[in-house]
Amino acid sequence: MPWDELSATDGILRQIAQRDSLQPHEVGIGDDSAVVSWNSNNMVVCSDVIVEEVHFSLRYFGYSDVGYKAISTNISDIAAMGAIPDCVLVTVAGPSYSDLDAIFLGLTTACSQYETRLIGGDLSIAAQLSISVCAIGHLVDPSSVLRRDGARAGQSIFVTGPLGRSSHSLRHLRSGGSPDLLSREDLQAHLRPQARIKEGQQALRSGVSSGIDISDGLALDLHRLADASGLGFRVESLPIAPGATEADALFGGDDYELILTTSHPKQLVDDFHAAGLLEPKFLGVTVDDRSLRTFHARPLPKIGYHHSPTTER
Repeated sequence: MPWDELSATDGILRQIAQRDSLQPHEVGIGDDSAVVSWNSNNMVVCSDVIVEEVHFSLRYFGYSDVGYKAISTNISDIAAMGAIPDCVLVTVAGPSYSDLDAIFLGLTTACSQYETRLIGGDLSIAAQLSISVCAIGHLVDPSSVLRRDGARAGQSIFVTGPLGRSSHSLRHLRSGGSPDLLSREDLQAHLRPQARIKEGQQALRSGVSSGIDISDGLALDLHRLADASGLGFRVESLPIAPGATEADALFGGDDYELILTTSHPKQLVDDFHAAGLLEPKFLGVTVDDRSLRTFHARPLPKIGYHHSPTTER
């Protein structure tokens, strides 16, 4: 059923108000601004937007998947800092026939999974569906944060999981393949990616020196980390997800795993095991020469997934 901004906003406000648990001095969604309690640790803030036919296509995505992905992609940036998510602000703009109830279900399902509160946002009619999220979190230790510029030469490079699953699934869907022919794990990797919150926090506890999440492909995001740290790298091993190609794993994007660097590789693996997390996979090593950036001794191109209206994710 088509919706208008006024009635839809009132309906969503009522739904969120019923779910929210506020302290007496807090102000939730429905006023001009939210008022929330905060702790003394450093605030971590990020924002991102997903746009129809650029980051997703309703040919493959259900409306609830779109809402879920909008939250996950932002929470992944919180995870990449080793931080804990606390709350999100969400703005939805789209045609009047967009299924707001399903979008809202996806948003709140993801928020519940990440133990994150939806505290406000906006709603507007627009020609295409887009969802913009501002995510806010905090650091357990204000002096300890994962950054892109913390890597040092001679460190081991790890990734928190196999790569290429989302790209493999998108390639299958765009070629006209049935979603039923994909495994549930493959399909969910594209429609409902998982932010590595626990892995980011454990990485900090294990003394990891730098981190970045993989949104635009391993190659491009590894170059970004190396640029920030002023280093080169040698990629010697590549954990490829079942069904994916080497190109999917290197350049496909949307994996949302974390790239981590450490001087204590055995400790990192042991700590992840002890925490009940998937064993991080060894990729290679960092080197002093920033011009040396190779994959199996060949130069690794600084390319990845690029957003454009003709190449939706």
